[in-house]
Amino acid sequence: MAASGLRRSGWISMTVLATATALIASRYFTLDPATFLPQQRAVYLAHLAPLLLHISGGVLALSLGPWQFSNRLRTRYPVVHRAIGRVYLVGVLAAGTGGLLLAPKDWSARSRPWASPHSRSCSWAPPRRRTSPSGGGRSSATRSG
Repeated sequence: MAASGLRRSGWISMTVLATATALIASRYFTLDPATFLPQQRAVYLAHLAPLLLHISGGVLALSLGPWQFSNRLRTRYPVVHRAIGRVYLVGVLAAGTGGLLLAPKDWSARSRPWASPHSRSCSWAPPRRRTSPSGGGRSSATRSG
């Protein structure tokens, strides 16, 4: 019984935090330059389409994502669960595409490439394969021993 209560409180916390983040981020829909970060104001105004794609996709994904973890929704309404999942996926793809289009214009990427949040978000990419001088063409990452 305790595990069920812990799981429920975790889901409620996740839902509240995701919804709050979505509501805070939705202020960018006003396109008011005063809401933009001062360092990014000129970039955002010059690239409104990728910004809106990033924000709308993110708000959509944050709003729908927690509902994919609802056992009640998944078991009682599987068709709704699948529909929400598909719309969530579209939101994630839109947010990611908009973010990748904005990433090269990010002020922190130009001034501190090691600290850019956009470069850190791509850290899942596999390392480049390097050929070792003594490895006979085999990658040093795949060599055993």
